[in-house]
Amino acid sequence: MVCSCSSGGSSPGSISSGNIEISDSFSAEATLRTDEYYSSDYLDDISIMSGYTYDSPTSLSEIIAGNDIKIALLDTGIDDHSELDAQLAVSRDMTGLSNEDNSANYNAGIMISERNSSGIHGIAYNSTLIDIKTHDLDDGGNVYSETNWITSGINRAVADDANVINVRNKAINDYDIDSSDYANLETAIYNATKSSVENIIVTEIGDTNDGDRDPLKIAEVAASTDVTNGLMVAVGGVDSGGDITSYSRYCRSVKDFCLTAYTDNITSLDLDDDYITKSTTSSGAAQVSAVFALMLEAFPATSKEDLVTIMLRYATPQFTDDEVAAGSSRSIGSTGDLSEVYGWGILNVEDIFETSAGVVSVSFITPEIKYSISGAAIYIPESLSFISSALSSSLSQVMALDEYNRPFWFNLSDRVNSSDSEVNYFDNFSSEQKTYEKLGVYDNKFNLTFNSNSFYSDDLREGEFNFKGDLNKHFGFSYAQGELAKYNSFFDQESGSYFSDPYLGFSGEEVSNLKLFGNFNKYFQLTTGFMKEGDNIEATQNAISFLGKKYNLSLSYTKMTEDSSIFGMSGSEALAVADTTNTDYYGVTTNAKLNDKLNLLAQYYQGTSNYKGNGGFIENIEAMTRSYSAELQYDLSKVSKLSLTYHVPFYVYGGEANLSTPIALSDDGGVITQKHNVKLNDAAKPLYKFAFEKQLKGDSKASLEIYSNDGFNESGSQAILVNFNKSL
Repeated sequence: MVCSCSSGGSSPGSISSGNIEISDSFSAEATLRTDEYYSSDYLDDISIMSGYTYDSPTSLSEIIAGNDIKIALLDTGIDDHSELDAQLAVSRDMTGLSNEDNSANYNAGIMISERNSSGIHGIAYNSTLIDIKTHDLDDGGNVYSETNWITSGINRAVADDANVINVRNKAINDYDIDSSDYANLETAIYNATKSSVENIIVTEIGDTNDGDRDPLKIAEVAASTDVTNGLMVAVGGVDSGGDITSYSRYCRSVKDFCLTAYTDNITSLDLDDDYITKSTTSSGAAQVSAVFALMLEAFPATSKEDLVTIMLRYATPQFTDDEVAAGSSRSIGSTGDLSEVYGWGILNVEDIFETSAGVVSVSFITPEIKYSISGAAIYIPESLSFISSALSSSLSQVMALDEYNRPFWFNLSDRVNSSDSEVNYFDNFSSEQKTYEKLGVYDNKFNLTFNSNSFYSDDLREGEFNFKGDLNKHFGFSYAQGELAKYNSFFDQESGSYFSDPYLGFSGEEVSNLKLFGNFNKYFQLTTGFMKEGDNIEATQNAISFLGKKYNLSLSYTKMTEDSSIFGMSGSEALAVADTTNTDYYGVTTNAKLNDKLNLLAQYYQGTSNYKGNGGFIENIEAMTRSYSAELQYDLSKVSKLSLTYHVPFYVYGGEANLSTPIALSDDGGVITQKHNVKLNDAAKPLYKFAFEKQLKGDSKASLEIYSNDGFNESGSQAILVNFNKSL
């Protein structure tokens, strides 16, 4: 319900028509900025364009203009006007009197006058008006009302299914209202705000014809939340400089539910199909009522109480000089000090509709599930990080709800943790830190080694502890622990497999790896192992190996599980919500002696990852990956050799991901989602290595290694590594 009072001067006049221009590439702002728009001279002052262009409309019909919202105006009754014919649903009379005044036309024009390339248009120009006459003129020509007329008008507005009720606050003998009449009025307000529609009530704080600055008594009802259920707002008037006008009362006792609006020299509708410019407090209430209509359309999932909270909290704070001197302050969008004069401040349409940049916590899919979006990455399961670039295009327009369930849209394509083989496997080699330190203690049964700062930089690999031993002639073990980088490359010579296992080191977290070896004869060996990385990745591996005189062959099966619930720590469950990713790897490795000087080492791993979502964007993912490598070693002499390696790190060669992202709200506040089917198929990105190794005196060894991610040619990128190892 909106209640307003008016005072001040006025001047009649006429307004020229304007043309609507629509460009080939639709621009809502360019379409709306016509002569008709500029004739409604206050629209720019309140930044109404932020409301019209909310959600980036692509056609005129998508512009937020109060579509399907009903505003009831309790005033002096509408006089026929061409700007109101299309919006007027019904006219009713609670007074039984027939005096005419331009007040109703004037306030209706501010709210809903038609956008028709002529004259002016209202703020909510697509809303419907319910005209209820509750005011008339006294013998002196002054607007007045009886309390029971307003009470009947509110009840009638509820029966007509109004969404917003704008009440002109001109009750006769305001401070001498009969107690029973006042009680009936409070009952009507209570019923209106508790109805199935939950009417929002806006009332002006009153004019100052008698010099009194306290709010009128009907306006004071706004402070009684047990009556209004928090859905009644009082409005005052400020001039173009933001100072309270000479004709507006102060918020004072209703400051908790009070704000102001620009009310000086507002042009709107007059009698006799004409136009008029005047200054009235009632025009501020009309503006607030119409902005509520835009909010009701734009934020269908937001409760009416939250709409009132948004209107108030996002008002531009305004204080008197004395209040500023006393230290009063408040930030837009937050609670804080309120002014005795201005309440929450001045109507601020821009920040009502453009606050997504300041959103820290938002909800996806449903209001009950909250996620942090500001400055945070959106994670998918680490074991599937190599598909993140393929998912990015599906996340270019994702809807999120803020704490008030206002929808905002984000481009999350750059929030996915990105990973691809070319970056992860080559750039690590070419980092500035290129040292490799190793300390080992060896005997016939056990050996203990410490590695630190390999050819990866410090932040990627800080160190590794490796302990191996033989329990007897049939059984042995190895245990490794360290902070492993995401390399998945040819490194693990010491632990029995020339190439690293496929699951080792996904994110540089602490990794523990235990393996048990069983030799049943001189040819066959069984291996079982367990690996744990960080808090959420575990893997088991079983392998059988044939150890021949000229070649070794190993077949392995690895099962890895990743618990995605760890993502709850960063609030990024929008993509992966508390579920598990399972990956099965099958591998074969061989080490064959081709002749006296030439050796071949080769590996092939193939994996299938399956992820089923549980409430997030990702419904399911099936990704098929593989990696293969081959290395030729040529012995130049007993103490030196050359090697050439061709290595393809894990890449996706098949599979698909199915996503469902929220993109809009339906008229009833439900979430509209868009389905995405992403085919997964990347090209292999090989890495080459050329190495020369020489054994020096005293069990020392030196090597020169050259790496390239695109072959040894001018277009490739190379890295050179020099190693020197000395045994103490």
